[in-house]
Amino acid sequence: MRRRRISSFGVAALAALLVAVSGCASDGLGPGPSESSTSTATTSVPATAPTTTTTTTTTTTEPVAPSTTAAGPPSRHARYVVSDDEIEPEAKQLATDIAYALTTYEESDDDFLRLWPIAGGGGMLSLLEASRPLSYPTQWSRGEVVYPQMGGLTDDRTSVMVVTRQTVGSGPEPAFTVVRTLDIRLVKGESGWEFEALASAGGVFDSLDDLVLAGAVAADPRIELPDSARLDILEGGVSPILLEVMADLADITPYGVTVMHTGHPYHVFETNRVSHHSLGRAIDIYRVGDREVVDDRGANSVSEALVEWLWQNSDIIQVGSPWDVDGGPGRSFANTVHQDHIHVAVIGANDPRWVPAIGDLVWEDLDADGIRDAGEPGLAGVTVRLFDDAGREVGSILTDSNGAYSFRELSYGEYHVEVDVPSGYLVSPRNRGSDDSIDSDIDAGGVMATTLLDPREHDPSWDAGLYRKASIGDFVWADADGDGIQDPGEGGLEGVTVRLFDGTGAQVGSMVTGGDGAYAFTGLTPGTYHVEIDVPAGYVAPSRDRGSDDALDSDIDAGGTMAATTLVSGEDDTSWDAGLTRPSSIGDFVWEDADGDGIQDPGEDGLEGVTVRLFDGAGREVGSVETDEDGAYEFTGLRPGRYHLEIEFPDGYGASLQDEGTDDEVDSDIDDEGVTEEVVLAPGADDPDWDAGLVPLPPDRRSG
Repeated sequence: MRRRRISSFGVAALAALLVAVSGCASDGLGPGPSESSTSTATTSVPATAPTTTTTTTTTTTEPVAPSTTAAGPPSRHARYVVSDDEIEPEAKQLATDIAYALTTYEESDDDFLRLWPIAGGGGMLSLLEASRPLSYPTQWSRGEVVYPQMGGLTDDRTSVMVVTRQTVGSGPEPAFTVVRTLDIRLVKGESGWEFEALASAGGVFDSLDDLVLAGAVAADPRIELPDSARLDILEGGVSPILLEVMADLADITPYGVTVMHTGHPYHVFETNRVSHHSLGRAIDIYRVGDREVVDDRGANSVSEALVEWLWQNSDIIQVGSPWDVDGGPGRSFANTVHQDHIHVAVIGANDPRWVPAIGDLVWEDLDADGIRDAGEPGLAGVTVRLFDDAGREVGSILTDSNGAYSFRELSYGEYHVEVDVPSGYLVSPRNRGSDDSIDSDIDAGGVMATTLLDPREHDPSWDAGLYRKASIGDFVWADADGDGIQDPGEGGLEGVTVRLFDGTGAQVGSMVTGGDGAYAFTGLTPGTYHVEIDVPAGYVAPSRDRGSDDALDSDIDAGGTMAATTLVSGEDDTSWDAGLTRPSSIGDFVWEDADGDGIQDPGEDGLEGVTVRLFDGAGREVGSVETDEDGAYEFTGLRPGRYHLEIEFPDGYGASLQDEGTDDEVDSDIDDEGVTEEVVLAPGADDPDWDAGLVPLPPDRRSG
């Protein structure tokens, strides 16, 4: 495991100080789990005796195991006895007796009869229910109290967290041993402290097999941990910053931990504030070296030296102990509860995983599909509100420059987020696709679904996609010169029908141009569209996409249809123009040139059924006709532009002479291949001067 070394106070400095105040050798802070595991042995007294016996600590190489007999289960452990000089010793004693009773029983014991003496009628049902994780029917159990710690204290209520080792078995053989931290709640009645509730049974795991993959901290022999705390670490429920502090401390001295997360109340006792323990960023230390904090509270003690070292560590935001190191409100504090242990809490500015939170992003959904695609920007300054399960608003923030928001430091429970949809924006479809981390989660009113936040959950999956309406349009104009470019002086055409189609080809809008030739389709959902023009009678479309300025060229094809385009959120695309111009025509006459002089003479008749083809300037065939009975042909309704004609020679005919004489109206215009020269047709031009003279071929030149 990567370790970040602590440098503020220094490992060496603390070690030296600990040696000085303890009077021990450099490695003699007391045998810790590296040499042994700690157990608590007490003087045995009757159950009704006053709690005046002093607690002593011994160490063995393994936990003290109950002795067994050949005939049955092992004998019971001695009762843990709390000394009179501890904080609220009567409360601690009752809590340890309850922990002992919950974890010590025979195979045949009746739970109700066993627990009645410590619960009484008022708390009996709650104790039976809460103690189920500790009860193993048809098996015996032996409980051994390791250490009781104050978890919270008021005038009439208290929380005592009792570290308890429980061994369970059948017959003479133990099956497993597990160490738990039990949060036992007591209330002060007329005759003293009484049982109120078992707030936590310290976890429900009945085997240590789940702990075989222990990490470096969980397996460190110099850190005494309840099994539930070790499991907290292995499940990933503890802040890495806290683990680093724990590892650094273990390099200096062995120590004992009472509780981390499991076994500690979710809220700080008697408040609605979430405990740092619940967030996986706090530990309570009850033993430093071989001395318990409750027995080591003198000036210049080992425990005090540890508190000083912790206080100087910038990663630590809370140190609760018998000493208030910084002498006032701040990172260190002392109170009645923290007289028997050292509370250590950490947090990191870049460690949001350990803070219960909900949030994520409000973004502009450019394509309005409800999915946050690459390149879609966040929206800054949007108000986001958080509501609890009762519908109360518990927080309100503005999204940052990236559109991000987050509500932190929340209590366990149900919440939902609402977004104040800004003016001009609409809500994207929600719950699209299969990836909840990038879809939009708000309904039409900006409200998200309710979610349950777990104690250490950071849920960054609540996003809101917003989009703006789009528009498309521009101009239909009379292209006087037919060049497909809007030139100065070329005005708009009124009364032209313009239609809008979506990406599926469905018509979604229709309008007529005004007096200035303008049109616009507004209020569109982002998506794919195309425009079509109903070309009026007497007009044709010039060639499209001429020149380099898309704002001035014509965008319709010969049928009046424009290319498809994709509109994004807020886009106003005014570049879709349609130029309309007067159509042109070309044609004339194919005749039999009887004398072969290339001139139409009187009496030379037209040839019927001759195929004439028209080609544009790019060499594409744009039309084909056959001459009529008089030999005439014509191509009409043409876009202005470059064209040429080609004649298919009928069988037995060839081309006459080309361009003979001075009169272009009566000469032949085809070459030997039947092809004319290229001509440029102006808008509205009618060019009837393209004639083809054909001469009969001699028999030897005819096909077949």
